[in-house]
This record gives sequence, C-alpha cells and structure tokens, in this order.
Amino acid sequence: MDRSSKYSDERLDKLLVAIGKTDLVGFIKSELESIRSNYSERSGQLTAAQRRLLRRFRASTTRRREMRRQLRSIKDDIVMAGQLRRNPHVDEHDLRASVHWSDDDLEGTEVADYAKFEADEDLDIAFLLDKEGDYRKRDITKLVVEPFLRFLERNDVVPSRALPLNRMTTALFDRLDIEEPRPTDVGIRTIASNMKRSRR
Repeated sequence: MDRSSKYSDERLDKLLVAIGKTDLVGFIKSELESIRSNYSERSGQLTAAQRRLLRRFRASTTRRREMRRQLRSIKDDIVMAGQLRRNPHVDEHDLRASVHWSDDDLEGTEVADYAKFEADEDLDIAFLLDKEGDYRKRDITKLVVEPFLRFLERNDVVPSRALPLNRMTTALFDRLDIEEPRPTDVGIRTIASNMKRSRR
C-alpha cells in the first residue's frame, strides 16, 4: 500500500468514527466513495492539488517577471545570444553592431512574444482561479453536503452531542481534501434546513 492510499484510508476511518458507523463498513464505504468520486471527477473543475499548483505557478511567474525586469540592462546580450545560438556561423562583431534594441524594437521578437505569452497565461490562470471561487461553494453544496446529509438520513445517523454534525462534516471534507473555504457550521445547518423545506 503506498503512502497516499494509507493516508486516504486513515481519513476514511476517521470519517467512519465521526459518524458512528464503524460497523457495516463495506456498504457505507461504497456510499461515501460515491460522494468522493462525484466530487473529485466533476467536469471542468479543478482539484485541490491543481489549485495549489496553479497558485505556486503564479507566484513563480511573478518572481520570474520581476527578475526579467531587473535584467533589462542586458536585454541586448540575451537577444544576441539567441541569434548566435540559432546562427553559429554569423560574425559576432557584425551582429553586436546591429543589435541595439529599444523597447519598441523588441516588439515582435521572441523575447517580447514570450513575455506577452507569460503575462496572458498569468491572467488566464487568475481568471480560472477566480471562476473556480465563484462556483466552488455551489459544487460543494450539490455534490458533497447535500448527498452527505441524505446519506446520514438513510443510515439513521442523527447528529447529537456525542456525534456532532460539525465533526462529521470536518472529517468528510478532510477525506475529500477540500481546501478552505469550507462551508461553515451555520452554512451546513442552513443547507439541511433548506433540504427539509424543499421536501414539504
């Protein structure tokens, strides 16, 4: 068993303890696994790991753009190195005499194209992460909280002082590796109340 599956099993065990259902494990595991797979495989949505990676990638892009700004004084040397790499037989002195790039001259070169691509990519990633933020709570409600509350009801799990609902949902969110913002205790109680009202 690899480390990640062992970690996942430990989280599942904690969830089973939180809902007071360590018996009848096979059936219950199957139902909980269905919630997990529906959430993790939702179409067009990022996983928690992908969101973390995109945030790290954006941070590295910001650092790289700042370093590029600091390297502006040797911009000509970088452009010339690229020309020499692609055309090793060109005379370096002639090439150096012709390389006096201004910011306007750089327009259309590979250096400018890459900088523009990187800036556009960073904006695209920021938009994707913002869009995820708009829809994540709704996905958690539809694909996680509501199915979990129905699961508790079907299996006669009644939240109590001994089995508090917030401990159950925390264990569930840990099992699904859901990052912040998680629905609050009040939010979950509101979802449960709305579900009851919709059945009347």
